[in-house]
Amino acid sequence: MCSALQFNARSESVTEKASFRRLLPKSRCLAAVEGFYEWKKDGSKKQPYYVHFKDGRPLVFAALYDTWQSSE
Repeated sequence: MCSALQFNARSESVTEKASFRRLLPKSRCLAAVEGFYEWKKDGSKKQPYYVHFKDGRPLVFAALYDTWQSSE
């Protein structure tokens, strides 16, 4: 399930950000998704586009993860 906080990291700059750099050695994984939304500016509005395979195959992305403990 998705965490409360998610961030996009650009592969070409992931080593420059301390928050991502510490995850690189041991916190890598693959994330399989049905699709994702990409936003395109249309004049003064932003229009979401759902990116996915027509045949329903999953998309697989390289990902970094971290753990979090609830105070509850």
